[in-house]
Amino acid sequence: MSLDLTDSAVAIVDPPHNAVEKDPLAGQGKEALKDVAFGSLAGIAGKFIEYPFDTVKVRLQSQPDHLPLQYTGPLDCFKQSLRRDGFLGLYRGISAPLVGAAVETSSLFFSVSCVSVAS
Repeated sequence: MSLDLTDSAVAIVDPPHNAVEKDPLAGQGKEALKDVAFGSLAGIAGKFIEYPFDTVKVRLQSQPDHLPLQYTGPLDCFKQSLRRDGFLGLYRGISAPLVGAAVETSSLFFSVSCVSVAS
């Protein structure tokens, strides 16, 4: 309701019945769910791309110092790993990192969304 101050008369003017006040939080639950879902998918996709490179890095780093090197470099390690373990061998042990990446990226998407709505 508002006051209309014309010619010293005070009248109470009702807003039109079709005027709807915008709720700034309307639909936030649906948006939050989308942020969590898409953030989880993004984290999982990123981990699937990154994981074979991380596997090669760990294998190179875990070579013993006192023995002859098993791999001459990253490409050699990648080739030997494919020959020995196959393509799926590069993804051995990925389940826990997938969950972690999904949680991490979904919380990042959600928090960025919350900050952008607040500002």
